[in-house]
Amino acid sequence: MCQEERKTRSEYPVSLAVIEAVAERDGVDPVSLPPLYESIPPDALDSLFDDRSTDSERALAVEFAYHGYTVTITDDEGVRIVEADRKID
Repeated sequence: MCQEERKTRSEYPVSLAVIEAVAERDGVDPVSLPPLYESIPPDALDSLFDDRSTDSERALAVEFAYHGYTVTITDDEGVRIVEADRKID
């Protein structure tokens, strides 16, 4: 069983990528998941990653807990979800 899943960021909001990655990992419909805003404000999350150039001087990374996973989002790697009880390298 895969302990970690990565989803590359695309043209849609990063908050949606988080929901889709967790739903895919759990094998459930995204609407059955708890609201993301219970863990992090989706609008704030999206605004952090909107229109960031790849040659930005500072790297951006956000990490938070959601639905039993540790979610990490970075400029270069996209969305990574790991079971919350597993240590992230």
